[in-house]
Amino acid sequence: MKTGFTLIEILITIVIFSIIITSFLALFVSAFENQRKSLAANYLLNNASYITEYISRALRMAKKDKEGVCINPGNNFEPSDGESDYIKFLNYKGECQKFFIREGRLKVEKRGIEQALTPRNLIVENLKFKISGGSQADNLQPSITFSLKLKTIKTPSQEINFQTTISQRPLDVQY
Repeated sequence: MKTGFTLIEILITIVIFSIIITSFLALFVSAFENQRKSLAANYLLNNASYITEYISRALRMAKKDKEGVCINPGNNFEPSDGESDYIKFLNYKGECQKFFIREGRLKVEKRGIEQALTPRNLIVENLKFKISGGSQADNLQPSITFSLKLKTIKTPSQEINFQTTISQRPLDVQY
């Protein structure tokens, strides 16, 4: 007597095996997609952290422009008060420095040379500086609140909005 599998048993086995394989493939695809999202978010956070630290350190160490070499004499920042999409000041080395957006990238200008602070695969959608106490005449210690909105270009698209406030380190006393 010969034993074997019937056609129905083989078909049922193939269907069950196909369902199991499809489930595992869907699980792996989902895991890879979540990994891509996680890596994109991590990349965005790393760049945001770098930009925040770079700008914060530069603004904290800014000096008053007594002679008007870079901005109006007696001011700490340009514009001296209010909200703007750029900021200009005399850095701790006595060089004129400016932060601004051009072509979707955050840039810094020093000694007439522009440098990008953000990589090409990130878009800076918004940059705002709110300056308080930027003039010698207001008797306030200068502080700058800046907000930034970054977005990744590649899919999966990630975006981050953040805001921080920095107080200028050198005291703003009249001299």
